[in-house]
Amino acid sequence: MRTVIQEVVANIDDKASEIVLLIHWIGGAHTELRLPKRRRGQRNSTSTDIIAAIRQLC
Repeated sequence: MRTVIQEVVANIDDKASEIVLLIHWIGGAHTELRLPKRRRGQRNSTSTDIIAAIRQLC
């Protein structure tokens, strides 16, 4: 991927509570990617189904 991405610029849109990534591709194309910001105290946790499946594999 590093050979096709020239630069990634990150900004924060406080009104929308999003992180905005602007990807500059080699060749001049641009892609905007918007991700939700985590709120204070918010945690991402792994689903119990996924944990159970991994335990079965071990």
